[in-house]
Amino acid sequence: MTGAIERLWYLLALVGREEEQLLGVSSRLFVGGQVTPAWLEGVLAVPEGIDRFESFVGKFSRMQDTMMDKLLPTFPVAIGARSATALDNLNLAHKLQFVMSTSKMSQSWLQSFP
Repeated sequence: MTGAIERLWYLLALVGREEEQLLGVSSRLFVGGQVTPAWLEGVLAVPEGIDRFESFVGKFSRMQDTMMDKLLPTFPVAIGARSATALDNLNLAHKLQFVMSTSKMSQSWLQSFP
C-alpha cells in the first residue's frame, strides 16, 4: 500500500502541473468574450490561434487522461480499497470528498478564465 500512496502523491503533483499548463494556455486562448461560433472562426483564422487551440485541446486531454486513467484508479488502492470501474472510483472519491461535485468543479474551473 505504501507504493500506492507514493504513486497517489506523485499523480496529484503531476495533475497540479498539468493544471498550471492548462490554465496558462487557457488565459492566452480565451481572451475577452464568450466562446461562440464567430469566436472560434476568428481563432482558427490565424496560425497563432490554431496553435493555441491545439495546445489547449492537447493539455486538456492529457490532464483528463491522467486523472481518469491513472489518478482515480490509484486512489482506492491507496486507501486500502479495491480499484473498480471509472464511475465507481469517481463515486468513491466523491463520497470521501477527494473530489468535489461536478457542479462545483465547473463553477471553479470557469472562474479561472479571464
